[in-house]
Amino acid sequence: MVAMSHKEGAVAYRIKGLTKVYGEGPAAVHALRGVDLEIPAGELIVLLGPSGSGKSTLLNIIGGLVAKQPAVLFCDEPTGALDSVTGRAVLKVLKDVNERLGATVLIVTHAAATAAMADRVIHFADGAIREVIVNKTKLTPEEIEW
Repeated sequence: MVAMSHKEGAVAYRIKGLTKVYGEGPAAVHALRGVDLEIPAGELIVLLGPSGSGKSTLLNIIGGLVAKQPAVLFCDEPTGALDSVTGRAVLKVLKDVNERLGATVLIVTHAAATAAMADRVIHFADGAIREVIVNKTKLTPEEIEW
């Protein structure tokens, strides 16, 4: 796993074959199963999937890299317990940080509606990436249906 500098066309993170196993033997839980992923610098990205799919594990592992003046902002369920007005306000702030400061923003969520504002949506299931979708037409936080 490599963190790279922020510039046009740059990669913020490149992950190859990342695995994470909790426990041993028959009780072992495979939280990540050989994840390969490139995260482009300067994008707002949603890691989407149900509880236990590996999203937060990935975020926790790569979050331990980017400590002083990070070029990447990690957000684990930033709108999870919020009403729609407050949730949209938080998403607007994250979008502004992404656009105005050029920071890469990774949002972990199981709220599928949030994906509509992302540059890229990475779908997780069973500790693996199932699909990566690049949004051609993004919604603003105000347009997201809660």
